[in-house]
Amino acid sequence: MPKLALKIGLPIVIGAFVVIVLISRGAADSVLSFEWQTSERLLLSAEDAKKADFSISVSPRGAHVAYVIKEQQSGKDQYRLRLDDRDVGVYSQVWETIFSPDGKRTAFLVSYGAGEGDRFIVDGKEQEKYEALMPGMAAFSPDGSLFGYQAVKDKNVFIVINGVPGKAYEMVWGIGQRSIAPLVFSANGKHYAYQARRDNKDFVVHDGKEHPVELALDHLPALSPDGARWAVVTSEPIGNNKLAPRVVVDGQPFGRTYHYIGNRPVFSPDGKRIAYSPTLRWDPGQDQEGICVVDGKELEPRYEFVRTIVFSPDSKRLAYEAKRRGKFVVVLDGQESKEYDLVRSASLIFSPDSRRFAYRVSSNLGEFIVVDGVEQGPYSMTLTPPIFSSDSRHVIYLAASAKEQFAVIDGEARGKYEAVSVPDSGTDALRRSNHPIEFEAPQFLTGDSFGYVAKRGGAYYWIEERRVRHLAPQKAKPK
Repeated sequence: MPKLALKIGLPIVIGAFVVIVLISRGAADSVLSFEWQTSERLLLSAEDAKKADFSISVSPRGAHVAYVIKEQQSGKDQYRLRLDDRDVGVYSQVWETIFSPDGKRTAFLVSYGAGEGDRFIVDGKEQEKYEALMPGMAAFSPDGSLFGYQAVKDKNVFIVINGVPGKAYEMVWGIGQRSIAPLVFSANGKHYAYQARRDNKDFVVHDGKEHPVELALDHLPALSPDGARWAVVTSEPIGNNKLAPRVVVDGQPFGRTYHYIGNRPVFSPDGKRIAYSPTLRWDPGQDQEGICVVDGKELEPRYEFVRTIVFSPDSKRLAYEAKRRGKFVVVLDGQESKEYDLVRSASLIFSPDSRRFAYRVSSNLGEFIVVDGVEQGPYSMTLTPPIFSSDSRHVIYLAASAKEQFAVIDGEARGKYEAVSVPDSGTDALRRSNHPIEFEAPQFLTGDSFGYVAKRGGAYYWIEERRVRHLAPQKAKPK
């Protein structure tokens, strides 16, 4: 096959989705074009969707769909759980359906009736029943190898990992960003941690091992991406019967005490850096004052508060959102963005190569996605945060106008549907149950394709957008 040589050094963007370059193939010139093509696959017919009593759950990559049908049996409400085109079972209640991040594993929280307790059905096998299992308290680890949840039995609280209950506690708590309550997994999916209390003593439990901590606050612990390190916000006495919060890392006090620390610490991807956002002053009738602390250093300037701190994948860059005089800014590498009415929480994201950056904002003109400092929009609503492709070249998100919803690729709308959503992540049960699509983004399958869920005519479809290339001979120029 003849070797193709690039004839024009820089690609030329033409139209909405086509990139064209000229290449030479021997003596003949050809045109290489790239465009996004849409395919769709039926997930659930309109007829079956009408029967679904609960919200429909779609697995990552759109491989499976689970839904519940309410029926009457012997004068009582019963709920039939279906997975794809088959019945899983009939129960007095189906509380939750969860898929693993790779879409290969399932977990269903069901009840057989009064006095029978609740139990999970994981990969088709029933686990032990408990007195109480609450929705939003279970999740798969990011790699799908672990499944954990909180359970109550004989007035004791347990964390159950892969069907094996841990030690009994009086209390297990914590609600944090990008995690379930009360369990957090490491990014590699191999480790877990939670916060618990027994006999008025507080612990961080890391992979089943207890680490005593002082007067733990209602926060989840944080784990480094490899799961080797942990951090938590505790309180320590400062005299006059007063307490002040402090960060503890790997069991050792880190930094100084503050008036308030509202969010758990954040580790950098390499696990070597740590950041958090304490409040210096928060008194009734006075201005609030908060800062970002990175590696123990307090960054200036100060704001009313700081939240949503993110490191870049290479751990070298830092961004966070802050509020000042009633307006929000994003601080990237120490530089402030323009002011907005709102920066949507948990929307800040770096590209995989750490060079690009995007986030989600609101103003009196509507909602926008800001990519590399340039606003895309306005939209009536942005339905998801932005996400970069694995090659960092493309940005996608879901948005809505007054009458329809759609995906947006590199600033251009694709498709028009009654509704668009994203597959369940399998790792964000609490946030997913409260906000079905608020904190999730469309799923990139590769650098050149991504998928999402759409509703049209009452039916649900898996939509895949794929970037394809075409090679065609270039028309000869007239002499």
